[in-house]
Amino acid sequence: MGWQCLVPDLNVPSFETLSLSSQIELCLQCIAKLDGPIIVVGSSMGGLLAALLEQHLRSSNSAAKIAALILLAPGFGITKRWRQIIGEDGMREWEKSGSRLFFHYKANQELPLHFAFTQDLEHYQTDDFKIDIPVLVFHGIDDQTVPVEHARQFTTLNQLTELVELVELDDGHELGNSLETIWQQSSQFINSLSTASDTKAIP
Repeated sequence: MGWQCLVPDLNVPSFETLSLSSQIELCLQCIAKLDGPIIVVGSSMGGLLAALLEQHLRSSNSAAKIAALILLAPGFGITKRWRQIIGEDGMREWEKSGSRLFFHYKANQELPLHFAFTQDLEHYQTDDFKIDIPVLVFHGIDDQTVPVEHARQFTTLNQLTELVELVELDDGHELGNSLETIWQQSSQFINSLSTASDTKAIP
């Protein structure tokens, strides 16, 4: 479609030692290298990261401008969800041992993640996001990892501006059964932005 697409490896410095702070810094470096309007696309934790990037750039009055977001099952409220998913005993054991195994989809195996990851998360507001740019959100109604209620809350918080469009899908967290729908609606969303600004956006 004539767009430049940049897909950074967010396992920084590595999966074991990654943090939301290091991911934000990497993405800010990537954004600084891009020209023109920017659309950030993120899934799960990447969706949370995309929203945090927009929030960071807006609060810092940065010259870099994110024109829109496309979020797939964004991980809003993740700081609370860790304890619900792992349990209090699991969190204590994770803190005591210093690391815990999590399945890494790209590596297709379980890899250790340091407990410092959760400590870094506590520094960020992951609920009650208010946005002043167009946002397209896809979320599965059967999502057991990040309940669809988080996406609904996000939409309700921004309903006065009518900038957030939530598409609820008959799917789970990975949205693997909805790829065609996601692609078609994302294409329409991006093209509408490109037409409105009379320029090519850069995801």
